Amino acid sequence: MNNVISSLRGIPIKSSSIEIIYEPKQFYETLCRLASDAKKRITLSTLYLGTGKLEKQLINQISGNKNFCDNKLKVNFLCDYLRGTRGHPTNSVSILKDLHSKGNIYLYHTPDLRGITKKILPERVNEIVGLQHMKFYVFDDDIIISGANLSHDYFTNRQDRYILIKNCPQLAEYFTDLIEAVGTCSFKVQSDGKLKLDDNCLIHPFEGNRNDFISMFTSRIKTIQNKLEILGELSSHNTNTSIYPLLNMGTYRIHEENNFLVNLFSKQESGSQITIASGYFNLTEQYINLITNNKNRLVNIITASPQANGFYTARGLSSNIPSLYVHVSKEFYEKNGENVKIYEYLKPNWTFHGKGIWYNDKSDKMLTIVGSSNFGERSCKRDLEAQLLLVTSDEELKRKLDDEKDSLIKNCKLVTSKTFFEPDHIVPLWVKYASKFIRNFF
Repeated sequence: MNNVISSLRGIPIKSSSIEIIYEPKQFYETLCRLASDAKKRITLSTLYLGTGKLEKQLINQISGNKNFCDNKLKVNFLCDYLRGTRGHPTNSVSILKDLHSKGNIYLYHTPDLRGITKKILPERVNEIVGLQHMKFYVFDDDIIISGANLSHDYFTNRQDRYILIKNCPQLAEYFTDLIEAVGTCSFKVQSDGKLKLDDNCLIHPFEGNRNDFISMFTSRIKTIQNKLEILGELSSHNTNTSIYPLLNMGTYRIHEENNFLVNLFSKQESGSQITIASGYFNLTEQYINLITNNKNRLVNIITASPQANGFYTARGLSSNIPSLYVHVSKEFYEKNGENVKIYEYLKPNWTFHGKGIWYNDKSDKMLTIVGSSNFGERSCKRDLEAQLLLVTSDEELKRKLDDEKDSLIKNCKLVTSKTFFEPDHIVPLWVKYASKFIRNFF
């Protein structure tokens, strides 16, 4: 395993600093507790903030924090411009604007949505062009890395993954610096709820020169990346556990996650086992080919059943999105045969949004990847994604990571050839045809 991590920039930590969160309710309670107790900083990055009771209570934990009231608590909040402004007048901005006086509320807008495309694409549809998709939550020196957004379903019955890294100032600084770097290239919420480009954003993301904006953004992100050291061998750091932030920002040619996964999927090591989870299973063609051509390891896939897909109850064209993912799963199943097992999450009245990777080989190490990416084309090429690679040889932590994976699989059913004849797995012919053209946008 050392050959795939030795060149990465990371942070050695104690295995006891890692805590796995298993359920949405526990995720929400942890967010509220950490927000209430924070003393020096809160940095939150999400696709969007919901507008319900639970979301407002979470924001109240921040605004009611004594250190916030006393101007001792630095607050940074980043969400996506398109998703965060959708549904005016009640949207993420309307909930967050009260934090403006003592915090920075940023909304990132992709430079790829511009001109006539921006004018003609309606809400929701315009989000296929590119989004701020990173999900991490920093409270002082504690960090939750996740794929979950800050909204009601993710706090109640939408299963995701969540890992809490405790007392890790270097990682907290990294993510805070990252948000501030993105923020200087984004819009900022004003006291009246209106949006204005940050004073340090010298080029407008969709009205200015696209290449100039990309150069500015890339330079600022690279500065943050270069603050971390290349760790090399773990043994040289007197630790059995380390973490490595991996960014994917395809518009800006930042491909840390993509480069790492190509190396990982290319490993021809007999006896290894890899489990890949994605609520929206739609791997890139490159990943599929690497997995299919490697018969030396066991591969497990955890994904959402049609009923656990977040679009299952959608109306209009969106109601066909679960069928698109069924079609993709079927193609993958037929291409890989017995070397791959596909598990579909199916828990009554729950949806599945979990994503990540667990990997074991014959060494004493285990790795997991947790964060925002679904490992598809849009994750590689269009969205801002942040992952955390965790590598450990600590037996107790390895057991906990296996338990986390097993806790997801226990709510799954194993896919067989008969699965695709079930009523909710029948894919309309037009979806099969359209998938060739649209799957790269999901």
